[in-house]
Amino acid sequence: MGGRPLDLYIQKDEGSFKLSSFGLNVWDIKTTNAPLEVDRTRIKGKNGYLFKGATATEKIIRVEASYYARNVQEDEDKHDTLNALFAGDQPFYVTKMFPPDGLYQYERPGQFTTQSLVAHEMQKYRNEVLLMGDIEYDFRGKSHRGLLTHCVFTFVTPRYPFGMTMPCDEELTGASFISYCGTAPCSQLEWPWFIEIQSTESQGSQFVFTLGQQAFKYHGTRNIVKGDKFILGGMYFTLNGLNINDQTNTPYFELPATQTGQVSYSCDLLSQVFIRNKVEFYR
Repeated sequence: MGGRPLDLYIQKDEGSFKLSSFGLNVWDIKTTNAPLEVDRTRIKGKNGYLFKGATATEKIIRVEASYYARNVQEDEDKHDTLNALFAGDQPFYVTKMFPPDGLYQYERPGQFTTQSLVAHEMQKYRNEVLLMGDIEYDFRGKSHRGLLTHCVFTFVTPRYPFGMTMPCDEELTGASFISYCGTAPCSQLEWPWFIEIQSTESQGSQFVFTLGQQAFKYHGTRNIVKGDKFILGGMYFTLNGLNINDQTNTPYFELPATQTGQVSYSCDLLSQVFIRNKVEFYR
């Protein structure tokens, strides 16, 4: 077990904290890729399969840590604390933390340096998780510092098989592209981001909004006036809070992963344009 000065940032409804704040040294955090579930069908007389698509399933995050306890009672109390923190039925977020530069010298856990004194940076994305099974405990021995225990936490993603950035809003007015640096596409069917368009002039009764290769078309029953607000939510479209699905071609949008980190967009309505609740997905 070498010196890897990591930490784990946990975000739950009741608050946020670091794993090191409970006296644990984090030595390794491993994250798997989300395996694909392939939908395919054999057709008699045809070689191979008819491919119908593939979807990512789940990611597994394995965290290895260690701690010292002064005696058996303190060790049991630590088990209770960690079970209370992680063994619930509500998803929460975890984010890998690492030092900005350098690693520890090779050492046994807690021999020289404590992670709580090291400034950490958070990874750019987090994962929504649940604890998978039990926390694994492995007693490693006793020294002048107390009872040393190695523990392993295994987390699984219950909904989104990707890491995701914190949600944010961005104004797109005057730009020709949307910034998207994720390595997996983010569809409005998977995450509730939406486009907000606010008319700045009185104008005609129709317009087109294009994102990448997808086009939203609105054909209204009246002229658009200054201050009208359109929401493009993928499965719902509203004008000033009223549903207008029957006046649109009702497409849902997807932010694709690109090599440039940019997705082109255009809107032929004189307006201010915003993307709301945007996240980036990472494989």
